[in-house]
Amino acid sequence: MTESNLNLVIVDDDEHDYEFLSHILQGFDFPFKKTWLKDGEEVIDYLEKFEPFGDQVPCKNVFLMDVNLPKVNGLELVKIIKNHPVAKDDFVIMLSGSKTKGDKESAEKNGCDCYLVKPFGDQEIKEFSKFLSLKLSSLI
Repeated sequence: MTESNLNLVIVDDDEHDYEFLSHILQGFDFPFKKTWLKDGEEVIDYLEKFEPFGDQVPCKNVFLMDVNLPKVNGLELVKIIKNHPVAKDDFVIMLSGSKTKGDKESAEKNGCDCYLVKPFGDQEIKEFSKFLSLKLSSLI
């Protein structure tokens, strides 16, 4: 596998959801790094560790973030990420069990780049995996 400048930051407090996403990501045919953060405070700590990159090629973060997180919820975190001087151009995909139109609108209003409903059935999982692979590979 070649070196990647793409880091998938999975933000979810549920270990089963993390393992589910990790399983889906294993099937992708492009290189990436993976980071798991379990709550909103860990995301803020992660953002504070960024330093100027100088001549180095920076790592592109893609946040795969649950809406319902402990300490700082996903909707608030999107605003924090999008206002961060280094992370503001990173891609944020909100993942939610909710199909409520208001949730999607709130996420987009706060700066979310893509809102996906977590898949439950086999067909939804296949569609979700294909869409996510296409979306992420386009960011490389």
